[in-house]
Amino acid sequence: MRSRILSILGFVIVGFVITTFFLEGETINVAIGAIFKEEDDYLLEWIEYHSLIGVQKFYLFSNDCHPDPSTTSLLKTYASLNIVHLSTEFSCSTSAQHLAYDSAVSLAAADNVDWIALVDIDEFIHVRDPTKSIANIMSMYTNKYNAVGLLWRVFGSNNHVKKPETKPIVLLTHDDTYVRPFFLKILLER
Repeated sequence: MRSRILSILGFVIVGFVITTFFLEGETINVAIGAIFKEEDDYLLEWIEYHSLIGVQKFYLFSNDCHPDPSTTSLLKTYASLNIVHLSTEFSCSTSAQHLAYDSAVSLAAADNVDWIALVDIDEFIHVRDPTKSIANIMSMYTNKYNAVGLLWRVFGSNNHVKKPETKPIVLLTHDDTYVRPFFLKILLER
């Protein structure tokens, strides 16, 4: 199991890139686009965690061949609250990640989302200053950049031989210090 954490200018963020779209008004809207497969045991914790730090919308794409009905039911509850856009159009397909991310970016643009992070379900955004949300932080970059390059940190297995039943936030607490952080870039046009 690998968790990746990225850091940039006072906060830690997981994923590859955050990109900006149609910026109007004072409110900064932050979303996440992700594709998942057989990660039902982490998915709800991942959504709740990111909601707490200020992510307002999730564009989620199932790549499960046999999705867990209880997770699907809970995700539909989030969808009814307009927090999650759940798509199964890439279920059980190969090479679906790029298609899902393209779809997430298009949906975010249509919803007038200002910033979208394209991440995996084992990747968590962490805001170092608990008095700020990710929207507060990203407002510093609004109208200045259309993409932000991020550092990637590997948390590895934290010496777990088998997948523990504990949630990732509790069990993945030490990064692999021997792995040097590096930038990953994806530049997306508006």
